[in-house]
Amino acid sequence: MLGELFPTDKNELRVGDAISNQLDNPSLPAAKPTDPLAVPDASKPPAKRFRVALTFAGEKRAFVAEIASMLAKRFGEDKILYDKYHEAEFARRNLGVHLPNLYHNNSDLIVVVICRDYVEKEWCGLEWNAIHDLLKKNKDDYVMLCRFGDATLDNLGIYSTAGFLDLDGKTPKLAATRILERLALNEGKPKKYYLKAKVAVSKLQTDRQAEATVAIHVLSAKSRLPHWSDAAQVKFSITNLTENTAKLARLELQVLKRTPIQDVAFRKAGAPVSEFQLKASIGDEDNVDLLKDLDTQFVLGPGSSDAFNLALRGPEGFLIECRLCARIDDLVTKREFEVASDTLAVEYPIRSLAAILRQKRGEQ
Repeated sequence: MLGELFPTDKNELRVGDAISNQLDNPSLPAAKPTDPLAVPDASKPPAKRFRVALTFAGEKRAFVAEIASMLAKRFGEDKILYDKYHEAEFARRNLGVHLPNLYHNNSDLIVVVICRDYVEKEWCGLEWNAIHDLLKKNKDDYVMLCRFGDATLDNLGIYSTAGFLDLDGKTPKLAATRILERLALNEGKPKKYYLKAKVAVSKLQTDRQAEATVAIHVLSAKSRLPHWSDAAQVKFSITNLTENTAKLARLELQVLKRTPIQDVAFRKAGAPVSEFQLKASIGDEDNVDLLKDLDTQFVLGPGSSDAFNLALRGPEGFLIECRLCARIDDLVTKREFEVASDTLAVEYPIRSLAAILRQKRGEQ
């Protein structure tokens, strides 16, 4: 079974492909197995199903979704291994076997987006097993390591001497550019080849672009109340990924979990408070309307992005886990749909004796 899932060398994979092609097209001359050490022939089309495969933790979905969309504009959704593009195929009992096989045997380039949560995720672990087998066989060119913060895979065999594409401070567009450059270099093409070349997009991709797709990206997954302010700063962006104009009809903060903490940090003088577009307070309700009493209308043009700065007040002595949820009106198709950000956490330390007493009494 493992032998079928993970072929022992590149010749075995290419011979199998050649036999299958010969059976399907008996008029073609028999293909010869390729030399696994040979430089890829840039004049030949790729033999594998996916041009790029993405593996990531759910906490970074909004960022990766934008990358996937940009890559799909080059090659079509069917050529990008991103779960939302293959939902019908992935609704199967043996996905735990099927999915690693797609990464191991059917992807030209695997992009690993590492964050602190990656090693904890069950599905990331299954995908990584297939990826690590490629690295063990010195097929390093097939794998591109990217990371947020100083996250590493020390316990999975990747140490600090490895090279990473650092994603902090990079936009999804720049990250997608680096991925396309790496793919071109792997294939012996000029680095900018896929940035200039026009690649036909499948009809399925064109149909899906008829309805606007919007992504919410939070700049930092965890925030802490600064000692000079009574509001935490939450920065995020909302991006329209397609060619339709869309309107932000509703934007709210959804509280998922409240966890008591014991940290004490009294307010001190410090930096001036930034100007905020949005202001909100977390109380007893789990849904906080961020556009309430706001006259401004937010319309997202094709391919545009709006940046937001939210002043978020919350209860002393709690770690609040939440996410941003938006309702989007597609002004072309007249449809509406909802999108949500990854989970973010905001820490509100204890600042008063009254809050300490409330915690002792078990009050919120």
